[in-house]
Amino acid sequence: MNTQLDSPKKRWRNQIVLLITISILTCIILGSFLIFLSIRSKLTFKSGPIYLVDARITTELYQGGNYPPSKDKIRPNEPKIYCLVSLSSPKAVDITVEWYRNGKLIYKDHSPIKTWSVFSLKTTDGSNFPEGEYRVDIKLLNTILRSIMFSVSDTNLAYKQTIGVLMQENGGET
Repeated sequence: MNTQLDSPKKRWRNQIVLLITISILTCIILGSFLIFLSIRSKLTFKSGPIYLVDARITTELYQGGNYPPSKDKIRPNEPKIYCLVSLSSPKAVDITVEWYRNGKLIYKDHSPIKTWSVFSLKTTDGSNFPEGEYRVDIKLLNTILRSIMFSVSDTNLAYKQTIGVLMQENGGET
């Protein structure tokens, strides 16, 4: 008789344990699915892929959407160096631009871009840029889309030194 009373209680308890287990598993599966959808929506776009259309380094900006030519040699006395980035993207994506001098990271910036944006580098105290080899890495989701190399050097100084040597060799005549 005692076993007959325990049997409905055990069945009732087993059903409650089963219901709780199913509820927990359902929450875990649903949560995992929602996390998957959240990550997927950040990486894919229904409207199309993302393309880096153009990227260039310059020291000037033109009005009216025209892009100035890219430079690979820049004078140290320029007030700013610009990195123009042009994208084709169905929606704004966060682009990171990392500036390096002689292989060392000197500045990092980011901005949401859908079509184009301008990033800039300037010295903090208004002094000349240090001479050296520079590189700009343009990144999307920590993946480098393009690296641009340029150098900062006083080309006028090198020219004057060359002219000075030539003048000394020729007795002051060029």
